[in-house]
Amino acid sequence: KGALIDILYQLLTSKGSTSTIASSHYESLKLLRDNKFDLVIADQNAPHIETSKVIREIKRLQPDLPVALINARGNPGTRDVPIKMGADLTIGRPLEMDRLLSLLSSLLTNEVPH
Repeated sequence: KGALIDILYQLLTSKGSTSTIASSHYESLKLLRDNKFDLVIADQNAPHIETSKVIREIKRLQPDLPVALINARGNPGTRDVPIKMGADLTIGRPLEMDRLLSLLSSLLTNEVPH
């Protein structure tokens, strides 16, 4: 896992969330099958995880589970990629933590601005 994941984990935990981190494609899908989650945050740059495959599988298993994708800033072609992946929300880098929390809260209450 990377520094971003550690920061998000600490931030969400400090706000009272129970968070789980998956470090591989297999682990993420096993956790999803064995547990109930309110939200998935996927990092497009996560090592050892093919984010697009994981998101498609999440949506196949639990179509109503919201998925937020943190994507790489400045990567060519990334604007359409999250939509094709099936993410409900895309959050660009650099991350602003207050805005991130606001967007995630909106996603959980089904009030994400389009």
